[in-house]
Amino acid sequence: MKLLELAVIQGVLLSVQGLSYLAVQRNPRTVHDMEGRFDKKIPLVPQTVFVYILWFPLLALFPIGLYYCSEKSWMIYMVSTVIDIAISLIIYRLYPTSFDRPKVGTDTFSGKVLNFMYIVDYKGLNCMPSMHCSTCFIIIFTAITCTPMAGWIQAMVCLLALMIVVSTVLTKQHVIIDMTTALPLAAVCFGIGAALCNSAIL
Repeated sequence: MKLLELAVIQGVLLSVQGLSYLAVQRNPRTVHDMEGRFDKKIPLVPQTVFVYILWFPLLALFPIGLYYCSEKSWMIYMVSTVIDIAISLIIYRLYPTSFDRPKVGTDTFSGKVLNFMYIVDYKGLNCMPSMHCSTCFIIIFTAITCTPMAGWIQAMVCLLALMIVVSTVLTKQHVIIDMTTALPLAAVCFGIGAALCNSAIL
């Protein structure tokens, strides 16, 4: 498969994910506030928005590099991601969630960027489980199990993905339960993806 074809496939997947996310935010049912007392104690760190936005290039570039490392791992990743998106969208539709985001000053560049992210996030609905986090966990599972991948690359990918997960809470884009529910969802999706792909390959 050529680089252009890989880029197109990934672009289509990301477009479907983004548009579907916006679509399920229309006409929500009763919105449940998921912010807990521990979330209120976590400080807002506007500077971590620069880690948070690394999610976008990570989603765009990781699968392409992964394909050239291991086609099997790439297929598992893609199938797992599609399952993750589908399940997340169903949950979002059936159980809409949100919470009150803090007001961020615009006297710093990081504050301006974070405010822009809040605007881009539209209504701030459907946060649990966080797809920002679940896709990062799937990337971690994929990197760890991709044996042809160099160890230092695995470590860098996992570290970056974990930093992005933490940044979702420090930017107040998500609360703790959004992050913690993303982990088991990602594990289930990756397990199903691996099983499907392995059975097809075998």
